[in-house]
Amino acid sequence: MPSPKLVFPGQRLTVEEEYASGHHTFVDDQGNVVSSMSGEALFDEDAREVHVSPSIKSQGIDVGSIVLGRVSLVKDAVVILAIGYAEKDGEPRTIHDASAVLGVARASRDFVRSLKEHYQIGDFVRAKVSGLTPYSIEVSTNEKGLGKVLSRQDVVKRTVSGSERLPVDDGAKSKEKEW
Repeated sequence: MPSPKLVFPGQRLTVEEEYASGHHTFVDDQGNVVSSMSGEALFDEDAREVHVSPSIKSQGIDVGSIVLGRVSLVKDAVVILAIGYAEKDGEPRTIHDASAVLGVARASRDFVRSLKEHYQIGDFVRAKVSGLTPYSIEVSTNEKGLGKVLSRQDVVKRTVSGSERLPVDDGAKSKEKEW
């Protein structure tokens, strides 16, 4: 058996004609066996299966992980989050420049016409990883304890640079300035 190789979510491992999909892997629509988490790829020659074993050195994001991300793009049907923190079962996970997709169908249990009504760039969101594909991390916020945790306005109001406070628009026509 070849030595284990470090892999990341979405990384192509082999094709299903050579090895069957095992633990922490899936088969994409082109027939590739793909890793669903960070860890070590293990090729079982006897069973002709490939598995990904989580390693202590690198535990990445997988289905069920809770992530905290900052909104970087908002459209009517989708929000893109830049992930800054991830954990699963209370254990922090390693993140490697990851972004996630929140679709309108998984944003709330209630009807949502447009995500632009609920999110804006700069908001901080707590979400649960609901799926991994070779191209994206899919998240949901339709469970209790998930969703927007800090709005962009709150971040701006709390931002202080040295002794200067940034201008804040509290809905009034004039902006508060403390210089």
